Amino acid sequence: RHLAAVLQRNDSPYGLLCQTGRYPLPAGAGADNSIWMMANPNWASLSLRRGGDPHKALSVVNKTFGWVRDALADQWNVVAVYGGLGYGAEGLPAANSHYGYHLVAWHLLFALTGQVYSARSRSLTFAPALRGRFELPVLVPAVAATLSRGSDGECTLAVAAAGSASLVLHTLSVDGIAPPA
Repeated sequence: RHLAAVLQRNDSPYGLLCQTGRYPLPAGAGADNSIWMMANPNWASLSLRRGGDPHKALSVVNKTFGWVRDALADQWNVVAVYGGLGYGAEGLPAANSHYGYHLVAWHLLFALTGQVYSARSRSLTFAPALRGRFELPVLVPAVAATLSRGSDGECTLAVAAAGSASLVLHTLSVDGIAPPA
């Protein structure tokens, strides 16, 4: 319920407003009522980790990333803060040019795949949030891999080791189901 309330109260055409409620619109001081670039991806990851609808979560992410990609046409200059409502510069970059905030959005991949990897115990487990067909990257050191689910419901982990690297696992499962021995 908390995430739904945050989305309802803080949504804007550009992303989630941050530091709301201290000053009325237009913004009273500082960064109030501005858009923090990572609010939408963080909201989506939290929603996915709590069993929320993946399509809704991705639409929340796409609001901010879509604005930067399509309206601003500047996805290589993702900034930390965008002008919020009542600034006179709504949705425009406001702070920290080329800051790299988009890199933090990689946690969305872990939320979508439900990936948990332990190099120490050599275990790799998945609990995908998506149902139906999908293909998602798997993030494990020194290995390029994808997890996919076909139309038949079968899951496949395709691994391509880099150089002399390999992926040796004692435990592997998807939705709690281990591959046949």
